Amino acid sequence: DALSRVFPTAAVDVVGPSFSKIFDRTAGRFDKFKHVIEPRFSYAYVGDFDEQSRVPRFDEIDGFRSTNVGEVALVNRVLAKPTDAKEGGAFEIFSLELAQLFSLDDLQPLQTSRDGSEQRLAGPISTRLRYNPSRAYSLQVQASYSTLFSGLESTSVSGRADFGPVELNLTWFTRYNAEIAEKTSDQARLGFGFELWPGRLRLDGQVNYDIEGGEVQQQRYFLSYLSQCFGFSLELREQITASYQSRDYRFSITLKNVGTFLDLTGGDSAASR
Repeated sequence: DALSRVFPTAAVDVVGPSFSKIFDRTAGRFDKFKHVIEPRFSYAYVGDFDEQSRVPRFDEIDGFRSTNVGEVALVNRVLAKPTDAKEGGAFEIFSLELAQLFSLDDLQPLQTSRDGSEQRLAGPISTRLRYNPSRAYSLQVQASYSTLFSGLESTSVSGRADFGPVELNLTWFTRYNAEIAEKTSDQARLGFGFELWPGRLRLDGQVNYDIEGGEVQQQRYFLSYLSQCFGFSLELREQITASYQSRDYRFSITLKNVGTFLDLTGGDSAASR
């Protein structure tokens, strides 16, 4: 039988009041700075769906969970104006954000021990630090700290560099079991983009590497071409897990103002060693 999944949703975002101060001081390439302190509050609600057990699981949108949470955050931002007008206007060079989620439903704690004996409605404290020395380079550090077990849950360090036709990004992220103070995963992700023919032909790729296991977990490569009337893309993806290894190929053609005209997918899979 057909099944319609209907449920209520609501969301509210409040920013401010913001406080700022401008500093007319020269430092390096910049001659003016602006410091902004900005509190933020957000609320999200998704109602219950009583027949969720009837929904088959095919992809990520099929899963469903009711939500009733709020988030409080405090953001510090520093904007700078370059001395050389050729570099454009002011942009954000530094930001520091502290945030924490709070469950407004007593039946959905955001922190729980493995045996369920300890619970907390407040979620871990998350922090994010961003540094952008220029529009072409950026560095970001993130961490999540469990207030229930007084330990780290996750950390990540990522960087991006834009060299004109070449873009590079690297992320190193680690997860921990804060309850037993043990590292559970350690991975790195390298991404790149290269314009073989500016505005027309581009090659992109991403490689995920398991540092703990010492092996590549996933590789994805895209070759795309775009003209005034049509475009095509070729994708190669290889994924390795503890139980299987798969390799997929995809080729698609898109016509302007029409959409995808041809989409071919193939591949093979096998049990891992």
